[in-house]
Amino acid sequence: MAGYNTGCKPNIIDWADRPDKIASAVIWLCSSAASFVIGAAIPVDGGFTAH
Repeated sequence: MAGYNTGCKPNIIDWADRPDKIASAVIWLCSSAASFVIGAAIPVDGGFTAH
């Protein structure tokens, strides 16, 4: 949101928008550890949608 300042932090935790954090979520979803996750929307936004 360049040029748009609301005075609020964009997310609850500051590191959620780092590419390595997004990649970690994608790698987990592609792994066998996420084999029970079917048809779910999982936001990786640092808590932005939670408030």
